[in-house]
Amino acid sequence: MRERVLILGAGIQGISCALSLSAKGYAVTLIDKDEEPFSGTSFRNEGKIHLGFVYANDHSFQTSALMLEGAMNFGLLVENWVGRPVNWSSLRSSPFQYAVHQQSMVSEAALLSHYQTLQNAYETYRNAGFHYVGSCPQKLWASPQVVNSPINPSIIQSIIPTEEIAINLKRLRQLLRHALKRRGVQFLGNRVVHSVERSSFGFCVKGSQADGTDWRAEGGLVVNCLWASRLAVDATLGIMPLRPWVYRLKFRMLGQLPPELATMQSYTVALGPFGDIVTYQNDLTYVSWYPSCMRGWSDALQPPAEWEPFCREEQVLTDHPWVQDALGELNELIPGMNQFQIQHLSAGVIFSWGETDIDQPESLLHQRNQIGIEAFDGYFSINTGKLTTAPLFAHQLAQQL
Repeated sequence: MRERVLILGAGIQGISCALSLSAKGYAVTLIDKDEEPFSGTSFRNEGKIHLGFVYANDHSFQTSALMLEGAMNFGLLVENWVGRPVNWSSLRSSPFQYAVHQQSMVSEAALLSHYQTLQNAYETYRNAGFHYVGSCPQKLWASPQVVNSPINPSIIQSIIPTEEIAINLKRLRQLLRHALKRRGVQFLGNRVVHSVERSSFGFCVKGSQADGTDWRAEGGLVVNCLWASRLAVDATLGIMPLRPWVYRLKFRMLGQLPPELATMQSYTVALGPFGDIVTYQNDLTYVSWYPSCMRGWSDALQPPAEWEPFCREEQVLTDHPWVQDALGELNELIPGMNQFQIQHLSAGVIFSWGETDIDQPESLLHQRNQIGIEAFDGYFSINTGKLTTAPLFAHQLAQQL
């Protein structure tokens, strides 16, 4: 009889673990509070497959090295679990242009030095036959360019073209959901996890269903891939973090660019509390501007309950004053963005180690290297950190078991 693994949380990390462990022969049950997998925070970010560009303020290079490792393994691992090559070109955004802000907390010279170190590390993967979600460019970035339309040159000092992209999360979700069914993973939706207890047979997970009734599941191993409630569930086994943490509530807008910006590339503004614009061919554009779209901050064991409705909202609620503030600030950066037609507005929760905000150069929010798997005698808790690293951590988990 195959050993039963209970995986808590069906975001990108939980799904990756389910696929990786089922491929290794485990009987896998995937549990989530949503009705379907990949419906929470994993589905509400920009989908960037980070190469390490945005972590230039981590002078140790450890975060960028980890992101690069995750990015160069992302496509290969997904294809292995799906069982076939993936047409990544149909999922890719336009490449990111890094717009260096006049008030960047890292100078252009320091950014370019960091990017060259990144290029050197990338070439090791490239020479070993890895690919970056279907692409294998010679160089990850090009020399800075003079600012031209549509960017405001009084705000941005230069533009650095890169090969970094984001993945269309709707299409990735379809791909992964199909793979779960193909692998025979049992999915239990509409189930909130309250606690995990050790037992004579391994573990017992307890919680409540959407209708308020109790439920329980038993397995020999448990993998906690929950996002907002991971720490709270860990705590039921007496596992507490040894460093400060913070939850942030960040909104994103999906919609249509005005006609004069319809062919615009994707942009990340470097480096500080700025934002991203992600464009796809024949799909909605993703927009988030940190100063206005970051609407909540908490250092509690799990995020406030009042955040939950914002993470479910899919209606167009543009009457929030901060929405117009965000579009106004983006319009200063790219004239015409105040005419962005919002079609979906919702938030995601970001978990990070640290206690000061990203506008502080020394903030731990500029680092994502202290993430990954923690093992506790058959119980595993995974701090995903970024979507980019989820398949890598799932692969590492399968190697540990």
